[in-house]
Amino acid sequence: MMRLACLLGVAAGLTLGAARAADDRVGVNTHFGQDWKPAEMMPLLDELGAGWIRDGVGWGDVEPSKHRYVVPAKTAAWLNAAHAHHLHVLLILDYSNKNYADPFSPPDYAKAAAFLAKTLAGRIDAIEILNEPNNPPFYPAYGGAWNGNEPDGKVSAWVKKYAELIQAAVPAIKAANPHMKVVGYGAPAPATFRLMRLGAPPQLDGITDHPYFGSMLLPEFVPYPATPDLLQRDGIATADLAGTYRSQCAMFRAEAAKDGLPHAALWNTEWGCASWINEKGNPPFSILPDAQAVYVLRRLLEARALGVMTFYYDLRDDGNDRTQEWENFGLLDYFHQPKKAFAAFRRFTAMFAGLEGDPAPNDGSQSTRLYSYHRAGSTDQWYACWKIAPFPGPASAAPPPALDIITDRVFQHATATNLYDGQVQELAVRSPSPGHCSFQVTLGPVPVVVHLHD
Repeated sequence: MMRLACLLGVAAGLTLGAARAADDRVGVNTHFGQDWKPAEMMPLLDELGAGWIRDGVGWGDVEPSKHRYVVPAKTAAWLNAAHAHHLHVLLILDYSNKNYADPFSPPDYAKAAAFLAKTLAGRIDAIEILNEPNNPPFYPAYGGAWNGNEPDGKVSAWVKKYAELIQAAVPAIKAANPHMKVVGYGAPAPATFRLMRLGAPPQLDGITDHPYFGSMLLPEFVPYPATPDLLQRDGIATADLAGTYRSQCAMFRAEAAKDGLPHAALWNTEWGCASWINEKGNPPFSILPDAQAVYVLRRLLEARALGVMTFYYDLRDDGNDRTQEWENFGLLDYFHQPKKAFAAFRRFTAMFAGLEGDPAPNDGSQSTRLYSYHRAGSTDQWYACWKIAPFPGPASAAPPPALDIITDRVFQHATATNLYDGQVQELAVRSPSPGHCSFQVTLGPVPVVVHLHD
């Protein structure tokens, strides 16, 4: 049994827009720009309870000829639908423009971005400067190593070019609309660190990252552990030796502060977990819909505790082949039927709308997570805890471990909610000493959220 005394604190949170019933600290990626039908998808977004969507428009569609700017009719239609459903919108200005010899000409991209910021005021809430510049079409236009680390130790050409682009676009957007949020980067972590070192625009509101856990298999990790081989490959450490997600968040903030962005927020504008069958793995494995739901919850809970703005990829599967990972990240299947992750996500937004993370408790173990949360204006307290383990885990005759938590004030009631299946149970609250109370939670791979109240 582990024992932890928790000092309850208050952490400053990012406030975006007016308070609503939906959770304004979490979003999902959509593909309205790729012909999803708003009439089909908006009711599902209402049910999901996410406060934001992330979608895109091509620069070439915004500026079809030099210096002639338009909002494409298709874009206007889905933006109007999102506005009618009270959704915040993160709009990616993406892709190249064939009107220019330099397909990503920084001053010309900046003008198009400024047009959107001014014209779409009240319809979008934030603009993202490209999507994953380490991928086509940006990366091939300039070349270099995917992680920005050339064999001779120099910074790759595509990294330098994106630094020029973001340095031009951010001040142009802010000049056109000072209230528009601007976020960017979204490259692999080693490349983003190099980008920030080339000169981060001080008006940037958010640093984007896409922390898929991929080969690490569990959501508490990212594929950049500071092992000797990866340090040699990347030339820079962006996470601890174990590759924990929370260490990477801390290192992003430390790097940003060094590079002149001490107040920029972290925006995970893509991450996800596919429910799929890996027939070619060694050994083969599957992530069943049950496991997808559990892993999505664990990352959502940790991101909220760490104060990260997070967007799940994506709302609906991109295909119908269960053996292709990239086709199966959706909360809905390809035919719009909810997976178990949809219901789990919905439980999270229903409970966590308005909740912010406290300075993170740490039980001193690499095998568990324990975080606390608060809501402004409320004296209630919330805790989330779980064991870092695959789901479902191997059968064991031993009883699951328990976590004994002591708070620094007295509460009368404690309810524990299993976010995977929605079951709720009352917990016994003890008073081990004056002014304190304690309760015990059984730890397993499924996260449990405890609500303490009078």
